[in-house]
Amino acid sequence: MVARIEPEDLPLNRHVEFDASGSLIYVTDVAGLVFAYDTTTWEPIQQWDAHDSVIRGIALSPDGTTLVTTGEDDFVRTWDVTGIRETGATALQQIPAPKPSDAVWLSEDSLGIYLANGARWLRVNLEQPDLVAEAKARLTRGFTERECMVYAIDDCPMTLEDIKSGG
Repeated sequence: MVARIEPEDLPLNRHVEFDASGSLIYVTDVAGLVFAYDTTTWEPIQQWDAHDSVIRGIALSPDGTTLVTTGEDDFVRTWDVTGIRETGATALQQIPAPKPSDAVWLSEDSLGIYLANGARWLRVNLEQPDLVAEAKARLTRGFTERECMVYAIDDCPMTLEDIKSGG
């Protein structure tokens, strides 16, 4: 159970996100935790380990049912927060991404993920059952040596055929 906290004593945080009504706030700390508080009473609702290291960004879906977190552990994670007051957050997806800096909801089922390693945006369709297969299907070329170095891919340079076959 999480102890009651006063607004001025909120954890040292990097990011905050309010729900549409303003009655719920999600706060991250520097150790990879997410805290949910009721803003009318400042009573804690839930807390959970979202990442193994610093959380770089969070965003709540337009309908308020899904929270996305981006972490220094090179993952983007989505959380079902519909039952946050009763049962807590439920992990939905873990998406590997090199140095994800922040995320924004592009639609109810699509995320834009900003990568801090020099790339621009990565668009992720959350309705795809296999995100890796989706990414492989969209590739139109192999990786350059520089890309392999940035993404820590061994046996580089890889051809497009090698990537799509998993080799």
